[in-house]
Amino acid sequence: MKKKISVSFLSSKDIIDDLVELESTNVDYIHVDVMDGKFVKNKNLPFKSLDRLSYVLKKRLDVHLMVKKPIKFIEKYATLNTEYITIHAELDDKIKDEAIDVITSYGIKCGLAINPNTDIKILENYLDKIDMI
Repeated sequence: MKKKISVSFLSSKDIIDDLVELESTNVDYIHVDVMDGKFVKNKNLPFKSLDRLSYVLKKRLDVHLMVKKPIKFIEKYATLNTEYITIHAELDDKIKDEAIDVITSYGIKCGLAINPNTDIKILENYLDKIDMI
């Protein structure tokens, strides 16, 4: 099995130039961190900027939603060249189940992320519904 590489631009000083440069590399995905300022502090590229860039970028996106209410974000990022959308295992089960259904309804692969202090057992009931941890 070929290992896949996803590169984040979160700490980039010049996001546009770095994303354009990543296009010429052999990385598989561009990792997009999305924050709502509620689940975690907000530090990300606004969706409108990424939407404009999506016409230039050919790499698939690996979107990590660090948000309390992921549905509206899923619906936005599903319109881009997105292969993965990852939500957090710490979300309420009802929200998590709905988000997984919405992600997969778009034909997008679903991931669950966990915080370092979260018990890994929280993932057990979702292993058959997700593609990545």
